[in-house]
Amino acid sequence: MLESQSFSVLFALSIIAISSFFRFLNFFVWPSCPILCHRNSSFNKAILARCSILRERYLPTLLWGKSGHVQTIIFGLIGRFGYRPLQPRKQKSVITEDGSLCTFDIYEPQETQMPYSASVSTVTLIVCPGIGNNSQSVYVQTFAKYCLQHGYRVLVLNHIGTDPSIPLTTPRIFTYGHTCDLDAVVQYAIRKYRNDLLVGVGFSMGANLLMKYLGEKPSRQSHFMCAVSICQGYDIDKSRPFLNSLKSGRVLYNYMITRRQKQIISNHWKEIYQLSRSNSVNWNRYCEAPHIQKSRSASEIKEIVVPAIDKERVYSSKILEELDENFSRLVNGFATLSDYYDWASSKHYLNKLQLPLLIVNSSDDPLIPADLFGPAISLSSTKDKVLFVVTQNGGHLGFFEGGVVIPKTVTWMDRAIVQYINAITYVTSGSSN
Repeated sequence: MLESQSFSVLFALSIIAISSFFRFLNFFVWPSCPILCHRNSSFNKAILARCSILRERYLPTLLWGKSGHVQTIIFGLIGRFGYRPLQPRKQKSVITEDGSLCTFDIYEPQETQMPYSASVSTVTLIVCPGIGNNSQSVYVQTFAKYCLQHGYRVLVLNHIGTDPSIPLTTPRIFTYGHTCDLDAVVQYAIRKYRNDLLVGVGFSMGANLLMKYLGEKPSRQSHFMCAVSICQGYDIDKSRPFLNSLKSGRVLYNYMITRRQKQIISNHWKEIYQLSRSNSVNWNRYCEAPHIQKSRSASEIKEIVVPAIDKERVYSSKILEELDENFSRLVNGFATLSDYYDWASSKHYLNKLQLPLLIVNSSDDPLIPADLFGPAISLSSTKDKVLFVVTQNGGHLGFFEGGVVIPKTVTWMDRAIVQYINAITYVTSGSSN
């Protein structure tokens, strides 16, 4: 009798464990089409008519692809399945307006497979990776390779500090809001490929940078055919309580990202320390955002004193908010952390964007919850050339699709971006093919 009861308990616990496991994986959730937010303009209709991927169900990897956590974790650990390094590349270096040494890599298509009329100029993609990433990040390489197969040239910004072999020339590494790095790449492309159509593609933090770059000086948009934003949060200050919360385990992701950031700082600490002692941080130089400048008088700006950076406090930082308080805001000359986050956020510049935009977020992204989607919803409801797409699954920059356990190398995200660019080139060129 006792053995029978023990077996029953074990059996019940096993059922509960299996049930919990499948609930965690959202295994029984039926795949759905993305939610589309946009104005019913003739331009958007024309684009959507040629973007079938945005109107069809996104089918994530069967066993684990419906869990935003699993998608995000696998993305962080592996990047992409079936990845092969992309070669060859040409690396270029430029000095930005604040004196920082910035590098970027150029990938040229090996074959011309243009998806639009041959009379249209070459398309060059300028890619701005996510936080702490560069051209060697697996997801960037996979995306670049897929673009090359469609005949697109790809330029990838290497965020300052992410390559330990490249020295720093100012006491800063990349930030959430320094657009001069991206501008250096864009200006090179304008000079080198004068007749090209430029397309900006940003991932996560890189998407925030791209949108800010295009909005802070609207004249820059004239050089771009369109832009794509994937998984950005729009308002850095507002995202703080979400990233620091235990809900959905966000604070654990925050901790891991912070560890990566501290490693980048550690790789360059000697340079940062020496440069910060020899170069005074100039508030006017770094804080070019109008809403920051207007908040203080000239005398107040002159009185701002940037304290020395405490190495122990930097290395003891556990979350991004602490690291930004102990390092980022000080190096970049901001009086408060809120000032730094406000300066860096793209939300202030979105209403100045007039070019065609594809904005993508995932509703199960453990880093960027739907509470932060407000600016994108507002933008897509007021602009005739903006598509805001929200997928049911995908996590943060995962978007794996196909297969039962092992997904395809090319993700839904890769295909959606290229299909959108194909549609834009077709519609804007007036092709009748």
